Amino acid sequence: MALVFLPNPLLSEEQAKPGFEFGLAGASVQVAAYPSSSVTSERYFLAPWFIYRSDKVQVKDGGINLIAYESDKLTIDLGLGGSLNADTSETPLRDGMPDIDYLLELGPRFDVRLIDKANSHGRNRLNWTTAYRFALSTDFKRLDYRGPVLNTELSFRRSGLADNKLSLQASIGSTWVGNQLMDYFFSVAPEFETANRPRYNANGGFLGFDLSAGLQYKPVPTVNTFLGIGVTSLSGSKNDDSPLFEEDINTRIIIGVSWKVYQSKRTVIVANE
Repeated sequence: MALVFLPNPLLSEEQAKPGFEFGLAGASVQVAAYPSSSVTSERYFLAPWFIYRSDKVQVKDGGINLIAYESDKLTIDLGLGGSLNADTSETPLRDGMPDIDYLLELGPRFDVRLIDKANSHGRNRLNWTTAYRFALSTDFKRLDYRGPVLNTELSFRRSGLADNKLSLQASIGSTWVGNQLMDYFFSVAPEFETANRPRYNANGGFLGFDLSAGLQYKPVPTVNTFLGIGVTSLSGSKNDDSPLFEEDINTRIIIGVSWKVYQSKRTVIVANE
């Protein structure tokens, strides 16, 4: 989530960005242990970060994208992303069941720039993004296939505010997942059945709607602070009758700060940052 400082990034809809950057970041993350869980997992991170940009490869925002096609209106890429794990010791409803491992998602993404306008007062962008990816779970000892995930999202970003120190973002989206991942979250196999947790066979389908908002502020060129808030509505989710399904609403909060230590002199023209 690091931002790049440029003296005047609003001269063109396409911008020159450093090809490579790295630094340090710390963050606090509060997120539901798994979709619909009433348990909030709190994680704290202090780690190095890096960004790499080229004509065909971008490594940023915790993911890797291989760019297959890019124009001023459309980007098609192959992306890799992920999400956190959850221990059953933290989730009473799953007591005695296997942990939920880290999830990786790999697949194509289509990013359409509906609006991208810049002037001396800032830059407004409206994007429609659809990703079709395949989920994998891992405990770093084994890798298991968890089926397809379809996500579509409309996002708005306003940057260049407060002398280019402040950026705002909001998005709305929805997610559908296949049988395997729904089974991973919500099924109860016979060997894990209890009096209060009957066996259940989950099915693929609609998972939920997501609303999010974020703020990024750079007090000095090399330091970026960020706050993100999200709400996921699982009302009408395909498996809301599962004994592991608890709440219709999940919330998440991310607070952090990053420090840029170095950026390369080599620059790359990018159309969508």
